[in-house]
Amino acid sequence: WRVADAHGAAARREQAEADLQRERAEAKLLLARRAVDDMYTKVAERWLASEPRMTELQREFLEKALAFYQEFVQEQNDDPQVRFKTAQAYHFMALVHDRLGRPAQAEHAYRQQMAMLKELTAEFQIERKYRFDLYHSYLALIPLLTGRNREAEELAYQGLKLIQELV
Repeated sequence: WRVADAHGAAARREQAEADLQRERAEAKLLLARRAVDDMYTKVAERWLASEPRMTELQREFLEKALAFYQEFVQEQNDDPQVRFKTAQAYHFMALVHDRLGRPAQAEHAYRQQMAMLKELTAEFQIERKYRFDLYHSYLALIPLLTGRNREAEELAYQGLKLIQELV
């Protein structure tokens, strides 16, 4: 049985080493994702806010940022922080779509963000940041609802209720 015990110990060491390598790889992936996220967000926010006309390079950059976030939101995760980050990614995607002249895609991204934030708000009622971001997504979506006054009014009312709860 000593041989079996030695094999078991070796198998446990190998498993521990494999687990450690997986954790390191996940940590590196997370670090890389944060760096890309930070770069795209900072640069793109400046262009989205201040540039009246985009160059082809800026448009290409925003398309690549959009592709990054589209891949990011496909990953499913139950962790509330990751879900919140995903909701923020939808917000960024909505801004980019809107800037690129794609109001339908922007509306869809805002609605995805709102759905995620509503879930988080219902699950974690004490977390004010979820309500705050949900309020901002209501406000951001309203201008895209041209000709749909009833829907825009409903969003404005829901936003007002949220902000009153926050106050």
